[in-house]
Amino acid sequence: MGSKPSGKSVKVLCINCQCMIDAWRDETGLTKSKCPKCGSVTVSRVMSRRHMQLDMYAPKGQQII
Repeated sequence: MGSKPSGKSVKVLCINCQCMIDAWRDETGLTKSKCPKCGSVTVSRVMSRRHMQLDMYAPKGQQII
């Protein structure tokens, strides 16, 4: 857990609260990020150059704004 994740660092915009987040994208194109401001978790995957799948999860007991 203490090691640096492999891949590249990317800047991601939280769709829920519009906060900029640093995230890591692995070799398969999967990016996972957790917003420190609102606590929502975003998982995105690059499917092709024109298609991106984005899943957003609210913290337990809350809902997406």
